[in-house]
Amino acid sequence: MVETLKEVTVQADEAMISMVRDYAQNVDIIFGRAGLLSTHTKGKTIIVMSTFDPNATKLSRFSTVSAPMQSHLHFMSWGG
Repeated sequence: MVETLKEVTVQADEAMISMVRDYAQNVDIIFGRAGLLSTHTKGKTIIVMSTFDPNATKLSRFSTVSAPMQSHLHFMSWGG
């Protein structure tokens, strides 16, 4: 068990899975002040498994921000 997202990234060997309710929660978990990308994620994969609006165009933000950090984002989401 961990208490912070930083601990998740430190303990993760290769991948982390985000399973929260919506886009806003994913933004907080991934990009927030203490989010996954605020720590060392080089070479690690973040798998996003959430419900998104099928017409959402904001998802490209995930890929463009993670690229310079050399981490990978994969979306396994349900359309709502």
